Amino acid sequence: MPGHASPDALSGRAASRRARAGSRAALPDQLLQEATLRLSGQTPGPDGLYAKKVVWASTTGEYEGPVVVRVGRIDGAGRGHVRLSYDPGASRGTAVVFVVGDTPGDWPSFTYVSGPGCYAYQLDGRTFTQVIVFRVVA
Repeated sequence: MPGHASPDALSGRAASRRARAGSRAALPDQLLQEATLRLSGQTPGPDGLYAKKVVWASTTGEYEGPVVVRVGRIDGAGRGHVRLSYDPGASRGTAVVFVVGDTPGDWPSFTYVSGPGCYAYQLDGRTFTQVIVFRVVA
């Protein structure tokens, strides 16, 4: 999941436990602060994947256009994918695509991972690519 990001591609600041998407994409506060998703108390679904809710949200004025979000494990065998909670049609294989407009928006989603390990989101827009590395722990 290689990628280059412009200096303004992502902000490490999140508001109201939400993420920012587009050129100001980020993750919910807890993940930003700890770079960790915790699976404690969860059991995998029938497909063997654990589900974690992630809300992507946009601000205005910095980027308008499509954003592709994908996730994968980067430290070994394993898999992951992202799905929007309310729009199955936004899925493209293991990724999702949503469009950031000129008004704030949010996209409730689930990230599915195969278990503990090191993962990365890759966000691609017309003018940026950003990689966000995080760990998943039991």
